[in-house]
Amino acid sequence: RNSTMCNYRVYALTGKAVDSETTNPLEIRFHTACAVSQWYSLEDSEHGHQKNRHYWYKYFLPVMDSPLVGVTVKIAGEDGWGVENIHVENLCTKRVFDMNCQPNLCVVDRPHAPKLFIPVA
Repeated sequence: RNSTMCNYRVYALTGKAVDSETTNPLEIRFHTACAVSQWYSLEDSEHGHQKNRHYWYKYFLPVMDSPLVGVTVKIAGEDGWGVENIHVENLCTKRVFDMNCQPNLCVVDRPHAPKLFIPVA
């Protein structure tokens, strides 16, 4: 097995609502039944911190050893983010984990909800 390929491919879908988009820095951490990862930035070279409405963003992040039970997202500023879906694929095991915020959005917004745990659906 090639360890350089053992990553999560993470897709994050911003919601359709008018104030779902953000330019504030976002971070994610992964939860398994027995461990929690460090925080990872949801920033990419093409879009920076920008999260436009109803757009999928893709990231490659280090994989954890056990199946996911959920993720926590965190925002740094006061311009909130409305999350519709977070889709995580383990590129080694091919397991897929979906954190779906339908029918309502999951919203992270300072000062009221700077962090939010989203369980696997």
